[in-house]
Amino acid sequence: MSVETLLRIEIDLFALAILAIIGTSVVMRSRDHRFIDSKLFLLLIASVGLVIVSEGATWVVDGLPGTAGRIAGYVVNSIFYALIMIPMGIYLVYVDHFTAPGKPLFLSPFFWTAIAFAFMGIVFAAVSPLKGLLFYLDEGNIYHRGPMNSLFNLLMTFMGLLPACLLLKRRRNISSASFLNLILYPIMPTIGGILQVFIYGTNLFWAATVIAVLLTFVNVQNRQIDNDYLTGTFNRSSLQEYLAGLLRRARGRQTFSGIMLDLDYFKQINDRCGHSVGDQALIEMAAILHASVRKTDFVARYGGDEFIVILETGDPLVLDEVLARIKANIAASNRPSKPYALSASMGRAIFDLELDRNFDIFIKRLDRLMYEDKARLAIGS
Repeated sequence: MSVETLLRIEIDLFALAILAIIGTSVVMRSRDHRFIDSKLFLLLIASVGLVIVSEGATWVVDGLPGTAGRIAGYVVNSIFYALIMIPMGIYLVYVDHFTAPGKPLFLSPFFWTAIAFAFMGIVFAAVSPLKGLLFYLDEGNIYHRGPMNSLFNLLMTFMGLLPACLLLKRRRNISSASFLNLILYPIMPTIGGILQVFIYGTNLFWAATVIAVLLTFVNVQNRQIDNDYLTGTFNRSSLQEYLAGLLRRARGRQTFSGIMLDLDYFKQINDRCGHSVGDQALIEMAAILHASVRKTDFVARYGGDEFIVILETGDPLVLDEVLARIKANIAASNRPSKPYALSASMGRAIFDLELDRNFDIFIKRLDRLMYEDKARLAIGS
């Protein structure tokens, strides 16, 4: 066995060890594996691991003598090519779900795109031993690229770019930290592949992919710790931590403001249209709030159909502008074709250190103002 093959095997084993540690961490966390995010992520880990194992095996069987060596070469290389599209497809589905939670996977065109490309890879791999499309073995059982290998690499590049394009399109739906972690997944293997071309004897593509998986793992953990699973906004515990930091600054006379929002007639939406439509209404409201504020502002789901927006400003004019923008965006979202119409009652206030003293009192004040707005709506109707 050559030194180059041994080096590749060592890198592959190290990468597999990292994948095993990450996968074990996800499984051992009692609640993580219940989420679709984590199920997809575990599938991603398993598929990348299988590709790494099969890729390492291609180097072991390359040039093995005799009929057995030839059969092993064709079988192992075919398995490698059959598997290689699968991690890319899983990552595409993961990004689609992460940036648009609540939508059934099977109703997404990206899910079926991933299935189609995985099937295409399997067909190419199955035909190659007969036609030599992706690869062939010479008289010494040495691997060579086939005439369709460049097309296959082009398809792989397309699959690698799809998640990046989807992330760019839906960038407003996720936090900047999540966007950065997720966009590095298609970028890191590309860099590794380029370096692998210029640095002979190295195996950097799949090592870079494992680093990208590690970054995605960080994103999975952050999402489940800090975010509301359905809407992608921050959750209540994140809100409390964030407000505690603002309160410390408020004691230095730097104030902030908040808006508490409650969906009107949300129970009727659930009763009339079903809970899946109710979930979609919550997801849409979260997207409206994100679109109505700056990226630096804080949006959280407080519970049920209640949301809180925190603005790092004490200017009442800015607060009123944001409130008006939210109302305008809610109104613009309502169309006759939708099974429900969104509306919301809102309470807004600027934090006053003497009046509020702590963030619990401030939230209660926002809550009271919100219900006063809801009462006015009930009187008006």
